[in-house]
Amino acid sequence: MIFRLVSHIFIIALSISSFSASASFRINADADPSSVTWDNVVVNGGDMLPSMWETPPSLQATKAFIPATFNSVPATEVILTGGAGETSTPIAIDIKGMQYNTSGISYNEESSGLGASCSMDNIAQPIISVQGSNCISTTKLTSGIATSPFIFFRPIFFIDDASITSALNGLPEGVYSGVVPIAIRYYYEEAGGILSYRTINETLLITINYVPVQINDIIVSGDGVMEPIYDTTNLSVSSTTDYDITVNGYFNNGLVLTLPAGEDYELLNVSDSNISIPYSINCSQCSHTNLVNNGALINSEVTIGANSGVQTSLNFMLNFDYEVNGETLISGDYNDSIIITIEPGI
Repeated sequence: MIFRLVSHIFIIALSISSFSASASFRINADADPSSVTWDNVVVNGGDMLPSMWETPPSLQATKAFIPATFNSVPATEVILTGGAGETSTPIAIDIKGMQYNTSGISYNEESSGLGASCSMDNIAQPIISVQGSNCISTTKLTSGIATSPFIFFRPIFFIDDASITSALNGLPEGVYSGVVPIAIRYYYEEAGGILSYRTINETLLITINYVPVQINDIIVSGDGVMEPIYDTTNLSVSSTTDYDITVNGYFNNGLVLTLPAGEDYELLNVSDSNISIPYSINCSQCSHTNLVNNGALINSEVTIGANSGVQTSLNFMLNFDYEVNGETLISGDYNDSIIITIEPGI
């Protein structure tokens, strides 16, 4: 008998005055060893944005607003820290630009005469998107009355999901967080047409709920050979074989074993497939011990070690056996193969 297991299982010279303020954004995700699911992030191609806009601190009213990105080049990596002080390896992050929302403000568009270093400079009122570490828009937005330059804003960034899972690999389950400082700059005109800029010191707060359920390896001992035992008194043939299985990884709710439905759990004669030996499968460590009884699937899904807390290794035994009337058999080899799926319990 062949027994197989499978596992399933991110320079201009001007007369300028300045002012600073602060704000923050929060983005959250759930992660496991193979994937990241963002809770409050909008993904648009290679761009990611917080799904919620941030309201800026009180801004000086102006009749002219020139969108821009940053006062200094943003950080290019972030380290996440867990509740017990565990730290991830550095995660690459690209703070690409800014998006402004001018909803409710009536602006005319003029040339700013300052456009520089923008990889994106898109004015589609009320949404303004600018990208580039030293980007200043080519467009100046003007209004007949002094008004707040914009109503909402949010950063444009990118984190590769694979970089998150890689950085958290090997760390225990928990909530991990990190902070990326961002110094946002925009330009505006004061009374008399004096060009000024304001810096808003922003922080991008990243929180990852990490549940590292995973299977690292499966060690199987057993050859699957079922040597027949003959009972000449009762004219029967029986046999048994065991697979000792150890699953290593990280499990917080045990393992789930799944046997395929619609299968014939029988050993077939290699010369005549019409002659077969139905067998049984038992597992004393499983939630249901009898999985297959005399060729019939009884329990297609069982658990091992469920509700037992965090474990890094689980061992169990699968016993295969049969007992049949020997008069219905012919001499020869009999075999079968089945695929049992092993995955972490959720």
